[in-house]
Formats: sequence, C-alpha cells, structure tokens
Amino acid sequence: MERVLGISRSRISVTPLGIGEEFFQGEAILGYRDQYNINPNVPVFLYVGGIDPRKNIERLLEAIAKAKGTLLIAGKIESERNYPKIKSLINRLNIEDKVKFLGFVSDEELKGLIRSVDAFIFPSLYEGFGFPPLEAMAGGALVLSSDRSCMPETLGEEAPIYFDPTKIESIVDALNFSQSLSVDEKRFRSESGIKQAKKFSWDETARLTMEAYEAS
Repeated sequence: MERVLGISRSRISVTPLGIGEEFFQGEAILGYRDQYNINPNVPVFLYVGGIDPRKNIERLLEAIAKAKGTLLIAGKIESERNYPKIKSLINRLNIEDKVKFLGFVSDEELKGLIRSVDAFIFPSLYEGFGFPPLEAMAGGALVLSSDRSCMPETLGEEAPIYFDPTKIESIVDALNFSQSLSVDEKRFRSESGIKQAKKFSWDETARLTMEAYEAS
C-alpha cells in the first residue's frame, strides 16, 4: 500500500483476521479410510480450497504422482473453470487411485478430517491471509505449506513444513519428509501450530480495528 498507493507508513494499520473457536474443537473420524476407500498402508494428505491457477493444484498433483500417498481434495469445485484441466492432468498422470474429490464437506466433517489425515497441504502461490492451513493448525494437524506470500507470517516458523511451491521436487520432499518425523517431532509441530493459531481471534481483529479508527 505504501509503495503502490503512496500512503505514508505512519497512516497504515495492519489488522490480521481471525479464525473461529470451533476449529480448536472436534474429533477424528474413525474409519475414514474405509469411508473414502483409501489404502490403509499409505499416508493421506488433505487439501481444502479452490483450484484456480494461483492455488497451484497442478504442481501438487505432479508431486503426488511422485510421492507415496493419497490426496483428498475437499470443496465444491466441479463447476470451476479449471476443473476439466485438473481431471485431464490426473488421467494423464495415471493417479486416479491417488486423488479423491470429496466435494462439499460440512464444518463438522472438515474438523474431523483435519484430525484424521496424516498432514494438511497448502501449495498456494498467493493468498491474502491463508485461512485453511491456519484452521488446520488450530485442529492440531501437521501442515505442509507454500513458503510464499503471507504464509510464513500467518503460520509462523515452528509448526509448518515449508516448501517452494514453484518446484515440484520441493513439494515431493515436503510430502516425504512429513512421514519421516518422529512422534515427538509431530507432537511439537502440532502444539506449536495450535499456539500460533490462537494468536488470530476475531476479538483481536475487532480490537485492533477499533484502535485504528480511534487513532485516525
């Protein structure tokens, strides 16, 4: 804003957004692998969001083709313009058995999935804030995230496993590395993620917004 609009830094107030308290609560889904017909012997990764180009789903699919695991894609995306291209890529990569489209999932089911899968992955090239991975961290999930845009600022340093979203091999490395962590390492990242997510509440958003108005 300072560079593009020429507004003095002294007149800019940064007000982070927040996430709902409900994401800190929930239970894992027992038997979710049977529910979605997932191989019991492979890790499961969850992605939540759209599939427009900035979401970088094509590189994620290329990485899944090279890594061990199943990718769950949650969200009502069948009507999106990029959907036929994504489906075509899945067919070309011959990974129909490794990618499962869940369609719309309720908040309750989403909270359960976050607590059930091996890791949550977010390969986006650009975000304004990054709700999905922060919500996943609130639920204690191990988060694999792009190192671009606002993600490091929002998600912090200790909890996520970061990767270069422009390099398929970097995504593959993150997927594989996530499965090499010890139980203690996973617990540390989970606890760090919950702690980081608690920094972003709507009460704090409201407080900072009021402060900005009062100071103007």
